[in-house]
Amino acid sequence: MFASGGRSGADVAHVRRLAIDIATGQVEANEVKRAIQIRNIVTSLGPAYIKLGQALSIRCGEAVEGARLPESACTARDWE
Repeated sequence: MFASGGRSGADVAHVRRLAIDIATGQVEANEVKRAIQIRNIVTSLGPAYIKLGQALSIRCGEAVEGARLPESACTARDWE
C-alpha cells in the first residue's frame, strides 16, 4: 500500500480485523484497540504523513498560524 518499510502487511491486517469487528458487532468493544493500531500505523509512516493529516484536519474558522480562515474560503472544505 505505502512504501513504508513493510507496514502494508500490518495495514491489511488492521483492515481485516476491523471488518471482522463490524461483521460480529464488536466495533464499540474494540474501538480503543483499533484507534491505538491506527495511531501506530500512521506514526510509522513518518512526519510527512502526520503533517498531511494535521493539514487535512483543520476545520473552517479555526486559527491557522494566528489568523482565522474566512467562512467563504471554507465552503468547499466543509465536509461535516
